[in-house]
Amino acid sequence: MKSLGLCILAVLSLSACATGMNNKAVLNKPDQTHKVVTHYPVETAMLNIYTRAYSDQLYTLIDEQLVVIDTKVTPKGAMTFNNRQVQGAEMVAITTVNDQVVDKSVGINYFTLEPLVFHGFTSDVDEYSIATQTKPIPKIASIDDSSTYLTEQVYSDSSKRKKIKR
Repeated sequence: MKSLGLCILAVLSLSACATGMNNKAVLNKPDQTHKVVTHYPVETAMLNIYTRAYSDQLYTLIDEQLVVIDTKVTPKGAMTFNNRQVQGAEMVAITTVNDQVVDKSVGINYFTLEPLVFHGFTSDVDEYSIATQTKPIPKIASIDDSSTYLTEQVYSDSSKRKKIKR
């Protein structure tokens, strides 16, 4: 779930960057009228992240300390997960605080296309997630849209004998 959460954070950030979002964003272009951006291409942004090699760095200051999350996604193509044919994308997230690595996570997110459906993930810390998507990922989202799109059971391994969290 950590990988999926980071991915969604990255998608929202990318949507913001790609569209000039800032709640209600006004795009100032020379010799053009102002345009208010209120809709964001969520599904397209997520597909672009999962099906193409991608990297990004998010920066913030917390208590005067520079926090950087460096994210790299590498598509893995066709794979088998939980006895079904899916696509996979490896996600590596490295968090640094003042140039010191404080966290590194490596996982593979599993999904199918047309429509985009998440099936779960595996991680380098012995987590095996089975996701049940409860709603389709929206093609377009508007400001203030919110919903739960999946439920997830996280286990200690693929045997699914020991549930870690829901």
